[in-house]
Amino acid sequence: AGFAVGAVDRSRLINGSSIADGDLLLALPSSGLHSNGYSLARKVLLEKAGMELEENIAELGRSLGEELLCPTRIYVPAILALLEACEVKGLAHITGGGIVENLQRIMPSGLGAVIDSQAIEVKPVFQLIEKLGQVDKSEMFRTFNMGVGYIIVVSPLYHDKALKCL
Repeated sequence: AGFAVGAVDRSRLINGSSIADGDLLLALPSSGLHSNGYSLARKVLLEKAGMELEENIAELGRSLGEELLCPTRIYVPAILALLEACEVKGLAHITGGGIVENLQRIMPSGLGAVIDSQAIEVKPVFQLIEKLGQVDKSEMFRTFNMGVGYIIVVSPLYHDKALKCL
């Protein structure tokens, strides 16, 4: 377990207040569960489905234990490169609460986001939890990152430049 603390000059603070209609959301992939949803994952996979941590799961391409212990991806290098090249309007680390709740934290009042869930490459571990636990897709998106670990908001003017950085 661990955490990081940082300091930023107030003038460089990215708090989402400049996000505007028409801005783009760029999603960075997660490495797996990250640090959220383990209670539900354990209940479904170990208790309900009776899987073992040492068991190799074909859909995962490794053991369940290896999947659950996959380290959380660190986004600092990608974000630092992006900050050097583009004007970043918003940053959302997709943790507990999934995409919806974490985006709401950075969106200005009265502004929403359109997410095409079909465009998200849902990781096999989430597909397994959804199927074996008979968990509703909306609940899955409220609980897990579903394969999206970080969302960056940029103006359409920076779309190509941002993608080159990532």
